[in-house]
Amino acid sequence: MKRPEECFGPAGTAVPNSTAIPIYVISLDRAPERRAHMRAQMASLGLAHEIVTAVDGRQPIEGLERLYDRPRRLRTYGTDLTRAEIACCLSHLEACRRIAQSEAGIGLVLEDDVVLSDAVAPVLADLAGMRRGSFDVVRLAGLRERRGRIVRQLSGGHALVRLAVGPCGAQAYVITAAGARKLISYCSPITQQIDIALDETCFNRLDTYAVLPYPVRHETGIASTIGERAADDTRRGPVGLYQIALRTLRRNFSILHGLLRMYLA
Repeated sequence: MKRPEECFGPAGTAVPNSTAIPIYVISLDRAPERRAHMRAQMASLGLAHEIVTAVDGRQPIEGLERLYDRPRRLRTYGTDLTRAEIACCLSHLEACRRIAQSEAGIGLVLEDDVVLSDAVAPVLADLAGMRRGSFDVVRLAGLRERRGRIVRQLSGGHALVRLAVGPCGAQAYVITAAGARKLISYCSPITQQIDIALDETCFNRLDTYAVLPYPVRHETGIASTIGERAADDTRRGPVGLYQIALRTLRRNFSILHGLLRMYLA
């Protein structure tokens, strides 16, 4: 087994600089204030970006029955995904498709309700300098504060870490073309929210790390475009117990897998 410094050392074919990591901002056409919020931040940090027009859950979604496996979702979780959650997942998958097909072979995906710190550009430069194949995904934001095993020190007091449990949230992550293809495959068809799909590294096969402290944070003052979920309609009786047991088993297996990877991989 390779030591962390062997996996993340300077040797190998590296992306030449941070500008070689394209930035994709997912943004709804009907939310111009959020798009302006992101453009202002990008301009102040000197970062180029590309807008990925988000799928709007308020509008009809073409091929919804093919893209979303509702029977499997209900069998496993007992609750339906909202149209906004499905649209959010489709928006992220579109960003991933662009990355998978790009010449750079890597990209930073951002939602449009985040705040970027001054550390974003130096951290991108650090990640760009790593050997290709060192990772699939690096999470730059999370709704939960997590601890992990440090595998490399980064600029500005940040560190690349291996987490045991996902950080929760899909606000900001760097993903390679290989990682993008894995995530697209895992979410075809969709059965869960995109942030949960990213967190389930034991099932999605994504080699995932995080940057701590997070250089990107969620802006709580901006209203969510996903909205609130409907009341829990988990079935009662044997079916409901089966669903609870299955979810518990998946969660515990994910935690065990994460702990093993954190200390052994």
